[in-house]
Amino acid sequence: TQGNLIVGNTVATLSTSANVTLVANGSVELNAAVGNTSVTFTRVEATGPNANITTGGTSGNYVSGGNVLLAANLNVGTTAKPVFTAAANLAVNAGAGNVYVAERDNVALRDLKDDRATLVTNNAGGAYFNVSVGNGSTQGNLIVGNTVATLSTSANVTLVANGSVELNAAVGNTSVTF
Repeated sequence: TQGNLIVGNTVATLSTSANVTLVANGSVELNAAVGNTSVTFTRVEATGPNANITTGGTSGNYVSGGNVLLAANLNVGTTAKPVFTAAANLAVNAGAGNVYVAERDNVALRDLKDDRATLVTNNAGGAYFNVSVGNGSTQGNLIVGNTVATLSTSANVTLVANGSVELNAAVGNTSVTF
């Protein structure tokens, strides 16, 4: 059966040792903060056939962890409401949709596995893979540690940081517009 998961209150934000795994065979709606930057990983996954990871509520609902893994069958975030993260390492995959993520400060885009059976790679099956780093009050640097959207023949890639961007791996595919 398909079931959606709605995060209505904070999940493990005060714990400095509890890794977080939230998996739904449907969509995940983040209306409160999840995880803590002190833990090894936080994983949010929406696996159903029309599954998205979306945000609601107010700003500041961060998905936090040393490693943050976000994977959805369709979209991760939207243009109007990206998924906010606070991570050292980030892996985002939207199987048949788009990626819209806003990272609070410094982050590296990497392929990550943690408690998953298979690796989460940075890819999108839709038209866009967007990650922005930093905001009006925080400085942010972006490191591309593993390939980003190189397997996608449809996802245009936008990587923006209000600090520096360091490219240590390939980004994008020659089949896309930008």
